[in-house]
Amino acid sequence: MGVSAEICNIVMQVGSCIAFIIYFNTFIHHAFCSYQVESICGNTGFNVALVILVVCPLMFITSMHFLSYANLVAVCCTLWGLLALIIFDFEKMANQDGDWAAFVSGLGTFKIRDLPAFFGVAIYAFEGIGVAFSVRNSMEKPSEFFDLLKKLCMFCFLLYSSISAVSGVAFRSDIKEIAIFGLPANHFYYFSAQVLFAFSVILALPSQIYPGLEIIEEKVNRKYKLFDSEGNTINKPLRFGIRILLFICMVLVAFLNKSFYYFIALLGCLAFNYLGIIYPIMIYQKYFKGKLKWWRSGINYLMLAIGIFFGVFGVVDSL
Repeated sequence: MGVSAEICNIVMQVGSCIAFIIYFNTFIHHAFCSYQVESICGNTGFNVALVILVVCPLMFITSMHFLSYANLVAVCCTLWGLLALIIFDFEKMANQDGDWAAFVSGLGTFKIRDLPAFFGVAIYAFEGIGVAFSVRNSMEKPSEFFDLLKKLCMFCFLLYSSISAVSGVAFRSDIKEIAIFGLPANHFYYFSAQVLFAFSVILALPSQIYPGLEIIEEKVNRKYKLFDSEGNTINKPLRFGIRILLFICMVLVAFLNKSFYYFIALLGCLAFNYLGIIYPIMIYQKYFKGKLKWWRSGINYLMLAIGIFFGVFGVVDSL
């Protein structure tokens, strides 16, 4: 992997984790304020303490295998939140009138100015791609990874697209940027679903930062010897010090940030765009130079131009 790709990989993973913390803070603030818990509503110190309490111990886990247990809990929390949203969607649809004119007319609403920023947000949706090889390397049978990945991608596509469609029909023009924010505030079940959904995000944070930490620790190891010849840690204070320092920096940036939407749009247009579109096409063209048909190269360069165009304008729009 080239230096530019390594830098973008680190930026991508660190930026994703910062976005996770921002997302968690936004969710906890919304849930407790909606439920009118005044002692916690708007209490930034409480949110910071929650993040540190949950994530900090997990940062000391150096094996993706053991991080899988935290990820399993995160998946259960996510499914709980999605189940609550689906239940409420059907309850809402059962009680609404049959006037679909306003809903149908709203489907055509489109703002061209928001397209570049949306491009970055859409690219950001692939934040987990950087973790793929770390997960594969931790498996007992790595050869089964890609078959499993295909099935999971199909499952997630069907799950999220169906939930988005149902929520769009249920909420119509009242739908929130984050659909689960539309759950009622006066019901403990829906309140707990929002809180658990928030925790699902930060429980996955240590796994998300894992590839970036691998690159950083590899670079540090060349000079300060973090590992012996068998890969065992021989300098624990330095290794875990780097992890905690990075975590503290992520928390500070997350809680100083003012806009979740524009942060992930900027991140997507920069790091994700480069690693997900620009860099792979450049490598592909270089590796197969002289072997590709003209029309295939044309498609590649068209995609490259689209990535650069929307990336540049997305960055400008996000700043």
